[in-house]
Amino acid sequence: MFTALACDVGGTNTTFALISGHPHEFRIVARHRCATQRITSFDEGLSEAMESMVAHTGDHPITRACVSAAGPVHGESVQLTNASWDLHAGEIRDRIGAPVNLINDLEAVCYAVPLLESDNPEQCERLYHPDGTDPIPHGSVRAVVAAGTGLGVGFLSGDGFDLRVFPSEGGHADLAELDGETQRFRDYLRSTRGSDTLEAEMFVSGQGIANAACFVETEGGFSSGRIGESVRSASLEEKPPIVSRHAADDPDCRRAMRLFVRMYGKFAAGTALTFLPYAGLYLGGGIAAKNLQHFVGDDTFMRAFRTHYNESMQRPLARIPVRVIRDYDVSLFGCAHCAYIQAGRSR
Repeated sequence: MFTALACDVGGTNTTFALISGHPHEFRIVARHRCATQRITSFDEGLSEAMESMVAHTGDHPITRACVSAAGPVHGESVQLTNASWDLHAGEIRDRIGAPVNLINDLEAVCYAVPLLESDNPEQCERLYHPDGTDPIPHGSVRAVVAAGTGLGVGFLSGDGFDLRVFPSEGGHADLAELDGETQRFRDYLRSTRGSDTLEAEMFVSGQGIANAACFVETEGGFSSGRIGESVRSASLEEKPPIVSRHAADDPDCRRAMRLFVRMYGKFAAGTALTFLPYAGLYLGGGIAAKNLQHFVGDDTFMRAFRTHYNESMQRPLARIPVRVIRDYDVSLFGCAHCAYIQAGRSR
């Protein structure tokens, strides 16, 4: 029986899991989570995890391991962007006695996409196009746009052992405006950043929600009331959850969230036109899943997605099915899938 040691290194938590079985039948046998900032090295967290899961490794010996983390992968090392320690495949391999793959966090999500049941509401939420249609997936190219603490982009093609996953730095690409409001938003960020060069992550991420709130404030928003005071006095890191929590009952929070969602839709459209993922465009990261009502409650996201000055470009966008990933274990299963594929290729 194939068993993978899967690990997702996040800025808040590092999660280990023993995942056994085969693609589409993977199950988590054991799990261990520790605070990323508490441990001083990956080996410390790995030692805790192996001790915690030792009762299960006898029946489920580790076939292969895969670790995902936010940061660039260079050969067999990952330089983390969210922790003071780095990862080295050789050290992990020596510790567990099994082959190890290191991938970045977006690659893990991409590896998980073929395992998702796109019509299972526990795993995915479909976003209907403004005309009420939901295009039938075709082909094998899929793409992921994941807005969370940062903004990640990746795409994949093929299936089974022929699956190929490609990370990118698309989250740092530029992002065009949609209309007068989004143009003023861009102008605001240009003035506050002191630069004419902006990147999509400034609009589509946790900091994007904070930036949208600050922009709304410059146009007279959040000027009174308890919620307005809480947003004005909050740090940039504290603003997004406040805006999200009160978007249903406060007009300024609603405007900031709607602005963020529109920019997300615009960026997703650019990604879709770049990769033409007719098999599906998937929204990963925590923001869409945790704020689903702002994506499915009305057509704000999908109208921005379908907006393009060139009519001929609206046609390919109309053929792309869009899903929000709701499964919070997606990175762990993606790691297991990556390990399974690499094990099969090495036979």
